[in-house]
Amino acid sequence: MPSTIFPTGTTIYQPEKCWNGYTVFQPMMHEPASPGATLIDMNGNVVNQWTGLDGFPNKMLPAA
Repeated sequence: MPSTIFPTGTTIYQPEKCWNGYTVFQPMMHEPASPGATLIDMNGNVVNQWTGLDGFPNKMLPAA
């Protein structure tokens, strides 16, 4: 029987085989309890969080 529970988050991270970077996402769009946009690093640590944003897609823009 196949597994019915799947892991979430970073399950295997091998820095020597990956490009280093960040991920920006919005976990719950159009929900009253939405935390807004969240920026995480390669280890899943929250780097920054912007509240009050609601929309898709969230994008990182270069500094002016």
